[in-house]
This record gives sequence, structure tokens and C-alpha cells, in this order.
Amino acid sequence: MIRIFIPLYTTILVLFLSSCVDNSISPLNTPSVYDTTQYSQISSSTVKIRADLKTLLDTIESARTNGKAPDSLTLFELCKPFSSLGTSTFQNTILGYLQEFSKTNNGIYNPRLSLVENKQGGVFAGRVFDENGLEYQEIIEKLCLGNLFYHMASRLSLQDSTTHHFIALFGAHPSFPNSDITLSNPDVYSAAYAARRDKNDGNGFYTNAKKQLIRLQAAIKAGTNYNEDALSARKQFLNIWEQSLMASAISYCYAAHAKFILTNPTDEDLASGLHAINEAIGFVLSYKGVSEKLISDTELDTILSLLHSNRPSQFVTDAYNTTPDLLKAVNNIQSIYGFSSQQVEDFKINWVTVQNRK
Repeated sequence: MIRIFIPLYTTILVLFLSSCVDNSISPLNTPSVYDTTQYSQISSSTVKIRADLKTLLDTIESARTNGKAPDSLTLFELCKPFSSLGTSTFQNTILGYLQEFSKTNNGIYNPRLSLVENKQGGVFAGRVFDENGLEYQEIIEKLCLGNLFYHMASRLSLQDSTTHHFIALFGAHPSFPNSDITLSNPDVYSAAYAARRDKNDGNGFYTNAKKQLIRLQAAIKAGTNYNEDALSARKQFLNIWEQSLMASAISYCYAAHAKFILTNPTDEDLASGLHAINEAIGFVLSYKGVSEKLISDTELDTILSLLHSNRPSQFVTDAYNTTPDLLKAVNNIQSIYGFSSQQVEDFKINWVTVQNRK
């Protein structure tokens, strides 16, 4: 038998050096609640952008009741506070959308008629569409969710104030109500749609976004030793944000499909179907031109083609041939994001309303 003897002083030296180079870092301690310190002050500029967008959207919505679309100069002025803050895609398209909407002034629209007969479009069953069946109120709002708010969030550096801005840009509040119908700090914009797709079972988009924001705040506070945690939480939060909006696109594809397959749809049915398809188009358009995202612009273009985004009125005039494209769009989105069949079924439901989360 060969015996190997290690001198005592060598053993002591190794143990001493091992204790000196022990740089192990404790796992990040993530609290259960978000620290709201100075949220109102820090997020005020971001919350103002949300308010400015609401003013624009409210002005656009007024045409639904009186048929009078504001002139393009008025709309451009309302858009000015945030028009330069979005992606280049946003800056190149938003003014064009506003101008097209202004042309619907005092018009009447009927998706059963030809483009020539519909002129510049107008009011149909309480909603305003252009001659192609585009509802700019919905497209503009949804475009802002990705090309404006998400884009702004993705460009923020990680510092103490970052998560406050993330929450405001997402459309949430640090109390995280997970509801857009509660009276106290209801969710708006992206957060509202994330809440609707969240079953409130602890595993949904909204709940997981909240978890990552709390984790990100904790990692930033803990210092540079936790940079990997911070970067991971940031990435997961942005991914959840994107996934929740595309899940909403699926929801509205199904809603539109249910209307366009009706044998004898009423005007209200067709308006509801066109509204739903415009919601879906808007959600998909919201990520076109955004640099940091899971989906590619090529994949977005394919989905937009299936949604007939240039002329959604085709779902009315040629329902037999176009309606199957809505389910193809759902399948594409499901494949890209890896949503399960059960998730896709759940996306059809507005869980905030069903669960009456007031």
C-alpha cells in the first residue's frame, strides 16, 4: 500500500488560503412587496405621458358619438408631447394614422359597400372606421403600448429609479391591483391587458411581471454583486410584457372570428368583429420596429398579412375566404411564443371581468 503524507504546515496553509478567497455571494433576498418610496415623484413625467395619450385617445373617441373627427392639426398638437419618444417606426407612422382618421369627419361607413361608396369612411354602429375598415382609435392606442411605452422602458439604464418608471410605462401602480375595473389605482394600457389574461392563480402574466419588478428592484438595491439577477429580472419582465400583449392579440382574433362566421350578422356584430380585428392588428403592430423583442419583424409581417391589416373590411366582404386566416394567425403566435393549448383557450377570457376583480 502506498501512503501519501501531506505535511501539517501544507494542510494549514491550504485551509488558510481557502478561507481568504471565499467570495461566495448569498442568494438575492427578494421581498414580498414592492418599495414605493418616491414613486409618485419619480414616475410623474412618465405618468404625464400616459395622461397626454389619454387626452389624444379621448379626443379621437368623441367622433364615435358626434361623427366629427378633429382636424389633423389639432390631433398633431395633442400628439406632440410624446411623438418623438417612440421608435422610428412610431414617429414615421403615428402622424399618418392621425391624418387618415381626420378624413373620416362627418362620414358614414358600411363595410358591405365598396371602397368608392365608402369614400373616406365614417361612423358605423357607434364606431369610426376608414374606407378600408381600419379603426385608428384602437390601432393608435395599441401602437403606443409597444412602440412608445415598451420602447422607452427597454432603453432605460438600471438604477434606483428604473423600476418606478417600468411600472408607470407598463400602466400599473406599485400596489399592483391586477385589475382595470377597481376603483383604487386601476391598471391601464399594457398592465390592463396583462391583468385580463391573468387567471389570478399566481402564475399569470400580471403576477409574474410583478414578481420580476420586485426582484429587479431588490437586485439593484443590493449592488453590483447582483447584476446578473438584475439583468435576468429586467429581461423576464420585458418578455412577459410582450407575451401578454400578443396573448391579447390571440384573444381578439378569436373574438373577431366568432363574429365573422355568423350567418346573418347585424351591423353591431360586424362593427364588433371589425373592432376586434383592429385590436389584434394594433397589438401586432405595436412590436413592429421595436429592437428588443422575442418576435421578428418578418414574423410580425406574416401575421399582419393574415389579419389583412391594410383592409380588414375583407373579413366582411369575403368572409368565407378570409375568416380562416384568423385561426392561422393564432397558430402562428402560439408557435412563436410556445403557448400551450390550454393557455390559448384561457386567452379568450377576460379574467378580470369573469372574476369581478373590483
